Amino acid sequence: SSQASFLVEYMSRSIRQAQKELGDPPTCVTTGTGHNYMVSGSSLTFVDKDSLCHTFSLVGDQIQETIETGSQFLTTSNVVVNTLVFSIDGESQEDSIQPRVKMYVEVKGQTTSNPKIYLQTTISQRRYDVQN
Repeated sequence: SSQASFLVEYMSRSIRQAQKELGDPPTCVTTGTGHNYMVSGSSLTFVDKDSLCHTFSLVGDQIQETIETGSQFLTTSNVVVNTLVFSIDGESQEDSIQPRVKMYVEVKGQTTSNPKIYLQTTISQRRYDVQN
């Protein structure tokens, strides 16, 4: 569906532009200063391009975007999100891996005639991961 494709592209663009958590103590990515992303259950948290704490998460059967200024659902009520999974590699500046996020989404329309759509992508952080 076009809504599923738009959803993945929108989320990928935001995730790609993430910044390193430099707070000491960390205030957004609480796994540690110098980390890029944090996964907790079906949620991914990062510092976005505007230096705001940004989270994508599965709430019920919808994907919610939360930025410091508020929250909104990215999916409409006629789309059911069955699965949202994030995994991260290179999230710490203590490794030599460019930070990347693997995202897997499974969506379905509300009616039984709609097929399930499975989308998976790997997003590499745009900024080169160097120690500060």
